[in-house]
Amino acid sequence: MLTTLTLVEGLGARGAFLVFFGISIVAFVFTYLCIPETNGRSLEDIEESLDKGTFRPVGNMAHR
Repeated sequence: MLTTLTLVEGLGARGAFLVFFGISIVAFVFTYLCIPETNGRSLEDIEESLDKGTFRPVGNMAHR
């Protein structure tokens, strides 16, 4: 299993933090494109949308 110290030993401090930076960017893009916006919606509205199958993410993937 890789840990921060293992990565620093293998890639150096700069390389290890570039790996973490890359993972963070991928996580941000995934969250932005695939996680639906729920701001301003009640839990009941969200549950109803999930039951009906109409709960869709906002962004480019919503058009699929």
